[in-house]
Amino acid sequence: MCTVKILSRSTCRRVLCWPALILICLCLNWHQNSLGQYLFLFYLTLHHIHRQRFSWDSHLGCSLILGRRRYGGGVSIFCLGMSIWLILSVFTQNRISSFSLAIMILVWVGWRPFLEELIYGQLMILLGLLLILAWRSIRQERFVIGGIYLGLVFALKLMAWPIILFFVLKRQWRIVICAAMTVLILNFAAALLLSPMVVVDYYLNVGMSIMPLYRGSPFNFSVWTVGWRLFEGTGSSVFLSIEAPPLFFVPELAPWFTYGTLVIYLICSLWLAWRARSFDIAFGILMGVSILVNPVTWIHYFTWLLFPIILLCHRLFSLEFPFKESLLSLAGMVSMYFYADTMTQIICYLSGVDYIHGVRLEVAPIAALLTYIWPLCVFMLSFMLWYVDHLAMGMVKKG
Repeated sequence: MCTVKILSRSTCRRVLCWPALILICLCLNWHQNSLGQYLFLFYLTLHHIHRQRFSWDSHLGCSLILGRRRYGGGVSIFCLGMSIWLILSVFTQNRISSFSLAIMILVWVGWRPFLEELIYGQLMILLGLLLILAWRSIRQERFVIGGIYLGLVFALKLMAWPIILFFVLKRQWRIVICAAMTVLILNFAAALLLSPMVVVDYYLNVGMSIMPLYRGSPFNFSVWTVGWRLFEGTGSSVFLSIEAPPLFFVPELAPWFTYGTLVIYLICSLWLAWRARSFDIAFGILMGVSILVNPVTWIHYFTWLLFPIILLCHRLFSLEFPFKESLLSLAGMVSMYFYADTMTQIICYLSGVDYIHGVRLEVAPIAALLTYIWPLCVFMLSFMLWYVDHLAMGMVKKG
């Protein structure tokens, strides 16, 4: 039986300092382009973490941010700092300095997915924070809280369902039921505030109407696009970007190839997570899967790779950086870090086309498929997590 402590003395003390902090965040976010906003919240994140040394239950303050209909780059940076701290505090037993945290925030903000998130003001960093809180809660056997966080993620954006499916297969019913109840309650509230027909239309029609617009886009990295781009062509009626004819023009084969690829990728990834020796590895693999099995996967969705990449680095460090595994991991990380900024230019160069921003560019079919380097790197990251986990167990048995 799982008991949840709603309020403790330590929780009360920590929550008392949050209202003023969140009020400052909301006021600063009124001006979306303020450099001072980013710098102040960057400092505030470091200062608060360094001085308070709060445990996981201080995320109660962060959950109040969910009440905002829109949030700016400052709160995104704050959520990023919180996510990094929550991860490293587990792996380093709270031995993380403000300087190290500042360096990590700057490195991650310099990555293209996080820059896109800050520019367009999306929810992925916030949802990633909720997933990390779910991971920590389940890791501490707080299954009810963990299920609620998973339900929040799924209710806010129809993602992370492979994680819930994994817990169904594991028969972790408390997590599944709490996640399902959270989704149902939030959707019932939405139906009361809007109307039942709006909610029904969202689930039945919105997704089906949007998918055809983006399934051929070169910047949609989802597994759902593979068949369409191979057998129907690359291009989108919405974006002015690169276009390419199909490798083989067989439109009838596109959906079947897409669904087959999706099922194979999902089964392989779930198998890797199932065979993982630790829950941390399984959760890291499932976060990567949740990105690519979404029908639309934009570049800022890859902010969810924060946890898997830090986890892989931590495992390699604990193994004293084995040469082959470290080299392969480094190659994948460098590819993901720098390739996004030069992806279109490389494709145009290989196609013999001059790159011009903001116009449609006809490129070679094979060159256009180079955008799938990102999904391949995500799958490689999942495999490396599984492989390094088993490598560590093998070393322990030999020792």
